[in-house]
Amino acid sequence: MIELLGALFLAAAGLYTGMTALNDLKIKERQLKEVVGIVERTGIYLSSCRLTTAEIFARLSHENTCYSDLFTCTGTEPAKETSAQMRVSGLAYCTEFADYLEDLGSTDLEGELAKNRLFTVEAKTALGQAEDKRKKYSRIYPAAGLSAGLTAALLLL
Repeated sequence: MIELLGALFLAAAGLYTGMTALNDLKIKERQLKEVVGIVERTGIYLSSCRLTTAEIFARLSHENTCYSDLFTCTGTEPAKETSAQMRVSGLAYCTEFADYLEDLGSTDLEGELAKNRLFTVEAKTALGQAEDKRKKYSRIYPAAGLSAGLTAALLLL
């Protein structure tokens, strides 16, 4: 009886591991959706509102995203400060996003809008790849985890 209970726990642990891996893919996808939204809003802030980098970051810091806290700046160079925080955040697409943010405010309006459009396309491409990966592995990860747990359980019985 105890062996069967142990086997059940091993199978459940394997399933949990697979579901955790799938959840990680969902988190990455959600974070990339937030990056795309932030970059699109940044384009609007640049073109319609004509905000400075500091004003854009102030607005972004008040939004309800997992990136919001990174836009809270205290120094005189908000782009460099935010970029440095972004690089160590561990969030999805953080290095590429940090590169984009570091250059924000370094050219004229047309240059900024062009860089914004380019990064929007790159972020949407990364989002599409993340969505495809999540869809591809949404059945594989839980099944593989359960199979590994059951295999371990059978080996121990």
